[in-house]
Amino acid sequence: MILLDTGVMTTHLKPAECEARLRAVILADGLFVEMRRKIAHPVIGRVGNGRFVLRRPTTLLMYQNSFRPVMRGRIVEATGGTRIEYGFGLRRDVEIFVVLWVVFAMALAVGMGSIFAFILPVAGVGIAARGYQRDSNDLDFLRGFVCETLMARSA
Repeated sequence: MILLDTGVMTTHLKPAECEARLRAVILADGLFVEMRRKIAHPVIGRVGNGRFVLRRPTTLLMYQNSFRPVMRGRIVEATGGTRIEYGFGLRRDVEIFVVLWVVFAMALAVGMGSIFAFILPVAGVGIAARGYQRDSNDLDFLRGFVCETLMARSA
């Protein structure tokens, strides 16, 4: 898991209540969830076993950015409430694709023996970084969503 921005929040709520509150306001993520119905929820994700993965949905009329940020976190019991440890990164399948792309592109570049062939892996990483940056406002949105839903504050 590649986390590009991390943080910690605290709340007076118990971990089970945190999970229940998050589960109540998000749409459960799944295969083609954004294509099955019109999404009325501001956040899609999974919550359970002290962990969560949250992301903003896209509609069919908007562009689909596979590199948009995803918030992953752990819900940990702490003195007087709960500590929420979170980080932002790419979707798991996108992380795997980027790693495979770079490995393949580097092998191709070494095999070709040309300095220009090294542009391919650099371009792949650049495209991923640009896609992530394009929707970087999702970081503040998701961070605020969790703070508001769990009545949390940054630690």
